[in-house]
Amino acid sequence: MATTSALRRALLPVRIMHRRLEPTRRAFHYRGFQLCIKMSELAQLPRVLRYTPLSFRWGDHGRRDQSSPEDWIQTIFAKAGIHPAEILLICYPRLWGYAFKPVSFWLGMDRDGQLLAVLAEVNNTFGEHHSYLVRHTDGHPIGPHDWLEAEKSFFVSPFFPVDGGYRFRFRAEEQRVQIDIHYLAQDGKVRLVTQLSGQRFDLNFRSIWGVILANPFMSWMVIVGIHWEALKLWRSGIRLQRKPSPPNEEISL
Repeated sequence: MATTSALRRALLPVRIMHRRLEPTRRAFHYRGFQLCIKMSELAQLPRVLRYTPLSFRWGDHGRRDQSSPEDWIQTIFAKAGIHPAEILLICYPRLWGYAFKPVSFWLGMDRDGQLLAVLAEVNNTFGEHHSYLVRHTDGHPIGPHDWLEAEKSFFVSPFFPVDGGYRFRFRAEEQRVQIDIHYLAQDGKVRLVTQLSGQRFDLNFRSIWGVILANPFMSWMVIVGIHWEALKLWRSGIRLQRKPSPPNEEISL
């Protein structure tokens, strides 16, 4: 896995694809852009985003109390026995001051640029959040074809119950990033396939304004698109699931 370039901050114009397989087959996709932020360069980010409508707020991640998300993620990795040489965050930025971030990914890399662990930080539309930490239990690096599993414990969609689990695959190559997420029901059948894929660009004034001109209302379109698709599924007759209380623990290790 070529991961050297993953140690640079980047702009990621992305394509997000969702494909539901059960109980109703339906697929849709949309385009947008995300940031790939190197935690050791986090202090430089405001200067890079200056004179653009993009921003990054510490309160959107981690403890949500404006404290450093870098300290938060390092503590989580350390509790799991993971000690990365570098940590990157792939997430939606705020655009015109607003963002809804369905899932953000914290990547822990070793000194050779190999992926050791990933924390998937999930937000639902009810203002709740939960995170899933995935890695190989023996500590060896995550390859581009490796699937990692986590038990589902957090309510995201009213069309799926809180049971079964997820499997993740991460590919961080020299010019592209691809993340695959499958939701599996209790019977082991894949019911939802999600994929994020995008090409890497240097994060600078020109690239930022290029994606903004192409997606000037991205932040609002993400949340509007989620509710629009939910309306279509509801009208198709899919039964809604009752929302349970969030799990007591904020992180599934």
